Amino acid sequence: MAEAIEWLECDVPSVVPVLLLKSTVLFPLQVVSVQIAMKPNVQLLEDHPNADEIVGAGVFMDPDGSYARSNLCSTAVACKVLSRIDMGQGITQVVLQGLRRIKLAKIIASRPYLKAGVQCISEPSEDIPRVRELIVQVLQLVKGLVEINERYTDELVKVVQLNLENGSQCADIVADMVQFSYVEKRKVLETVDVAARLGLLSEMLQREIARTRVTEEVKTKTELSIDRIQRETFLREQLKIIRSELDELDPGESEIAALTAKVESGALPAVVAEEAQREVQRLRNSEIRAREGSSIRAYIDWVLSMPWSKTTKDRYDLRRARRILDNRYFGLENAGDRLLEFLAVRKLGGDSGKPLLCIMGPPGTGRTSLASTVAQILGRPFIQISMSGIHSEAEIRGRPRTNAAARPGRILDGLRKVGVRNPVILIDEIDRLEPGEGDPVLAILEALDPERNQRFYDHYLGVPFDLSDVMFIITANAEEEIPATLLDLMHIIELSGYTEGIKMAIARERVWPQVVKDHGLSNRDVRVTNAALRKIIRRYTREAGVRALKIQLEKICRRVAVKRAMGGVRLRSINTKNLETYLGKPIFPEGRVVRKPQIGTATGLAWTETGGNLLPIEALLMPGEGSTLLTGLLGEVMRESVTAALSYVRSRAEELGIPADSLTNKDLHIHFPEGAIPKDGPSAGITVATAIASLLSGCPVRHDIAMTGEISLRGWILPVGGLREKVLAAYRAGITHVILPIGNESDLSEVPRDVAGKMRFHLVEEAVEVFRIALVKKPKASGARR
Repeated sequence: MAEAIEWLECDVPSVVPVLLLKSTVLFPLQVVSVQIAMKPNVQLLEDHPNADEIVGAGVFMDPDGSYARSNLCSTAVACKVLSRIDMGQGITQVVLQGLRRIKLAKIIASRPYLKAGVQCISEPSEDIPRVRELIVQVLQLVKGLVEINERYTDELVKVVQLNLENGSQCADIVADMVQFSYVEKRKVLETVDVAARLGLLSEMLQREIARTRVTEEVKTKTELSIDRIQRETFLREQLKIIRSELDELDPGESEIAALTAKVESGALPAVVAEEAQREVQRLRNSEIRAREGSSIRAYIDWVLSMPWSKTTKDRYDLRRARRILDNRYFGLENAGDRLLEFLAVRKLGGDSGKPLLCIMGPPGTGRTSLASTVAQILGRPFIQISMSGIHSEAEIRGRPRTNAAARPGRILDGLRKVGVRNPVILIDEIDRLEPGEGDPVLAILEALDPERNQRFYDHYLGVPFDLSDVMFIITANAEEEIPATLLDLMHIIELSGYTEGIKMAIARERVWPQVVKDHGLSNRDVRVTNAALRKIIRRYTREAGVRALKIQLEKICRRVAVKRAMGGVRLRSINTKNLETYLGKPIFPEGRVVRKPQIGTATGLAWTETGGNLLPIEALLMPGEGSTLLTGLLGEVMRESVTAALSYVRSRAEELGIPADSLTNKDLHIHFPEGAIPKDGPSAGITVATAIASLLSGCPVRHDIAMTGEISLRGWILPVGGLREKVLAAYRAGITHVILPIGNESDLSEVPRDVAGKMRFHLVEEAVEVFRIALVKKPKASGARR
């Protein structure tokens, strides 16, 4: 403890990298061992290898929630990484030593891992009567818990007694050593006031003692039940003797004989049949049958119902596959071609080294539907397993039979339901899979890896199952979040956002008829005009796919269904005039975000997991000392891009007509709206430069133009990614002019022709070209510096 107190006195840096912990809560002066698997945490450990470096240990408001900033608790703990062990498969076991409470005052960066500006939280050890009373109360409650709960020993009481002089340490030690929930421990951590913390701990200990007493009562009743079972067992033995004298067949023996015949029928693999026979023999023991009969029978039923050898015959008819894809999907021609290539290689028995099919793209673009179509093409059953919300290895591998909630994992559960061992299994949104109880990441890797899935082990069955005949299809939002070990095995098909025309076709031909049918209506009850559909797409949804569009159409049908059920007019036509009656006021404004040329405001384009978005950037001057302020939850790369843009504009001040004293005694504030959304990357470079040049020169920026491109210190415009999604975002917003790096010229072929025909693309090589096009008053400028 002496060493911990010495660490407590040392200074904590004003900016620290932050480990995000979802499985445990670290307290000051305490030591915990935890497995690190998520990429940001692993990258943090790689960048900070020294044991004497101080990092932050952050916790979440809801451990089952997302990694969003709003879910992150502002109170954290400064700590040191005492040791680290590489466990393989991208997992590191670390031992953390807590130092002191800190406040995450400001998020500095979110990628590649979280960095935050921190403030040390003062925890004065106030020697006041209320604190002393609460310490004594906590000690008495701990003694009471130790007396009735076998999990805790007198060692817990001794540790508390050694820390009676310090209420803060006393509270933290008890919270760490008692098996409270994650949320309860988090509440203790963020309670800074010592008296309030001890009071909260007293309430938690009282609840824990009450729970323990209830558990003991249940245990006593269970023991009484066991005594009753033993008595019944004796009576059954007597009954068995009587039936034997009367030459009557025991129903239990009849059941066992039937199970034995099924196990010995030869349909099970040898190792599985051996395990099943062992369980059948256990049923012959009357005592075991009375106590565990139902669970043993359930296990044997599972073993016998699993498709150990049954398969379906694949149908590799690629012409039929092409017809299905063409008839079912709009705007996915490239994805369809890639899918046919993948199936052709499998049909010919080739080995491309990429056995897993990954469909990557924004939500609502048809990822799940495309996976189910693959199953239909091949004639295989289809199983969908969502990774979102899975935090336990047991969801994948199952729970052992010794557990009260014993059952197989989701993979084998799906195989049993479809009855064959070679279905198509969709692992949906694998990038949402997070570490938790056990190791769910490692479990899913074992199921997907062809080198290991021939002997996949489920904890419930207790015997290996061969998954090598299963065709796994994976969906994801972004490649960066997929475990690196899987990427090498994937044949990736990328889906992009839909154009307005394709959305109209999908809505008219697929979504609307199905929604009408699902709500018990017909075309005689409700119709929607093309103009109304277009208005829904433009002003009620802004997405890459059609998921939100379907939700809005369902809302219309529900309201029509109510009126129809009440005996209203049979045919209702939904048009632009009455649309707001069903959907309310439009969510998005009509046309462009900026309606007229403005000084210091430029519109950029960004790529996100859900497609392309507009990225407005605002610049403002104010009295100050010549500093630059950046806001909008920006990542490190984007901050560097802003610095480069500002340096370039200042170097060309004379050519741009910028006064020499424009920044003298003034601060420059650059803001990226929607500050709750993290932003990073270099593609906003030319947008930032344009906004700054406009502000300092007084020349407004055209309101009908958007841009994307990285800028160098010399003013060169470098190519960027996500061009198709960015152009579609501009098109959806009514912007007709887009400035692009000349290095992205070849990417324009990916833009749909109907969109490209209505837009004008300005391909630029240097920043001065951007200024000539985007600024209303064209500044005099020469070529970029070489």
